[in-house]
Amino acid sequence: MLKLMSDTDVAGAVLPEAEWEILAAELRLSPRELQIVRHIFDDEKERTIAARLGISQHTVHAHIQRIYEKLGATGRVSLVVRVFHEYVEGVRRRRAAAPQSGAGSRPLLCAGRGTKSKAA
Repeated sequence: MLKLMSDTDVAGAVLPEAEWEILAAELRLSPRELQIVRHIFDDEKERTIAARLGISQHTVHAHIQRIYEKLGATGRVSLVVRVFHEYVEGVRRRRAAAPQSGAGSRPLLCAGRGTKSKAA
């Protein structure tokens, strides 16, 4: 039987747990707000989120509105875009801040694969 996308942990598949924790800190999300954002990534409705977290649907709605305001989002799609944007920018900042330990220390993406040398 095929699993529907809403039955899976999309948020967990998209980013490892450690990255979610870093994002929460960078976006200044509370632990509960982070839980709700992850459920939004799983495309769950407010009623489902409320049932899973053991809180009222009204409370979930209030959390979502605060998250939108906090992140400058106007809806679920812009929230997901904002979270991904922060993730990419955070990765860039961490890479730029990481000490470089030599010329060969960073892996090259697709270096030399499938290409022929011009000299050959």
